[in-house]
Amino acid sequence: MYSFARGKNRISRSFLCLALCIRLILTLFTGCGKTIASPAKVTATVSGGNITVTWTAVEAADSYRVLKKSSSDAEYKFLDDTNSCSYTDDHVVPGTTYFYKVCAISDGKLSEGKESAGIDIPDSPIIMSVKMLSKMDIEIQWNEMSAEAYRLYGAFGEQDWELVTETKDCQYLVHNDGKYTRFCISAVMEKDGIQTETAKSEAATLVGECKINSVTRLDKDTAAILFESETNTQDYVVYRSSSANGEYVPIGRSYENVYYDTTLNGGTGCYYRIQPVADIVEGCLSEPVILGTNARPVSGFLTFMYHEFVTQEDLDSGVAFDEYAIWKDEFENDLIWLRDNGYTTITTAQLTAWLKGTGTLPSKPVMLTIDDGKYGVYKNAWPLLQKYQMTAVLSVIGEEIDKATQDPENRTNDVAPYCTWDEIGEMSDSGAIEIVSHTYTKHRYDYEGHQGANIAENESEDTFFQSANKDYRMMDTKLKKITGSGTVAMAYPYSKRSAASDRVWMRCGYSVLLAGDDRNVRTSSYNLFVQEAGINYYSSLIRRIARMTGKPIRQYIQEESS
Repeated sequence: MYSFARGKNRISRSFLCLALCIRLILTLFTGCGKTIASPAKVTATVSGGNITVTWTAVEAADSYRVLKKSSSDAEYKFLDDTNSCSYTDDHVVPGTTYFYKVCAISDGKLSEGKESAGIDIPDSPIIMSVKMLSKMDIEIQWNEMSAEAYRLYGAFGEQDWELVTETKDCQYLVHNDGKYTRFCISAVMEKDGIQTETAKSEAATLVGECKINSVTRLDKDTAAILFESETNTQDYVVYRSSSANGEYVPIGRSYENVYYDTTLNGGTGCYYRIQPVADIVEGCLSEPVILGTNARPVSGFLTFMYHEFVTQEDLDSGVAFDEYAIWKDEFENDLIWLRDNGYTTITTAQLTAWLKGTGTLPSKPVMLTIDDGKYGVYKNAWPLLQKYQMTAVLSVIGEEIDKATQDPENRTNDVAPYCTWDEIGEMSDSGAIEIVSHTYTKHRYDYEGHQGANIAENESEDTFFQSANKDYRMMDTKLKKITGSGTVAMAYPYSKRSAASDRVWMRCGYSVLLAGDDRNVRTSSYNLFVQEAGINYYSSLIRRIARMTGKPIRQYIQEESS
């Protein structure tokens, strides 16, 4: 006999199964319901007749989609997809207001778009370039419009504008003689027989002259060029020639008032000139100066890289003798030899103070660095440093020290045991070991296109800065708690680095970057400095020699000194 209750239950179960199936299908089509965060702080700015759009990075984003509309458009239109956190739009029309929208893309799915505020392209001419051919001759170019003529204005400092010339051309050579420091341009328009003048363009400010103070040879391949500028500029272009009045070829750019020419290749008789540049303004070249002019004193030292220190007892207990490990007795013999031969160990904090002009270096400095933070440092190396009254620089991997701290007893079963934070603090308090960063979370050989702490291929510096600065702040905060001070230095994991990553980590706050034994770091194994140059992208980078088992430190030093 059919039961109405059973039939009702069967229908309910059928509807439930149907609902679950629909939900499963919707989940598959909507990416498991995962919401992608939208980019924040979408900002549009005008420079040189183009609009540059920037936004903050989204952690899970693979790329970004940029859309655009003008004030006359009803809908946004696709502009481009990019891996960067910025985009420059060079297809803009004067007198138009533009809006931009940026979406994050993750696994092929789009986030909601984040819009910029409206940005106006002025209907006046835009100065495209200003070239200071000399102190007196300045070539100014601007964009072409449907205008009867153009009016070029000049002013000194913040004084009122005065008319320099009216011309039908889109460029003009000004004979300045110091009368003007700023220029702007307007257009003369005619409609229905009535002549009007557009608003003045954004002003272009001239840059001051540069003067080279010294050119010091550090080694056969490298020279340090120190210079000063009358005004702050965005950067400087460095030129070199084989004769004072010969053809000067650009060899590089600097963001600071120092440049290191690493391409001498043993050459002599090189002449240098510096050109300050800022946005669209190119300054005039400085007077030529020959290599060796006002040469400054050069100081330097060798830096050695250790990792783990083991004894036979350690091996018997299951600790591995890895590729970069040395015996405890080998390390003690290194310290004895350094002491007996007049060497003094230094830290990265001492180097930083010396470069800033607030500290001194000993007559025969040497830097001993230790990577990772293995337990053998605490058990075997630290007591020897105290015994011989020497110092070492220990770069620790934050997340590995966290794991050891959470389960210190597990080290008895670990072939590569790490120190705990208490042990790190104890070593720091002794003054024998300076604690610095080996990154908190980036000691991974290959993840998301990164090798260790190096910037990924095609990744913008602004995007990489987001994750790098987070790692820096994590380590700095932890070390302030453990040691009482933050960290001034970072050792690159696996010695993987680039000029771009150097700039980013320096921007985060590090003063010293410990690299590997690579001629791309420094051509000389000795880290050579001109103190007057201070801390910069070159002086911050330290080349380190890996101290391998079976080859005592005295042998490395004797080979490098010969």
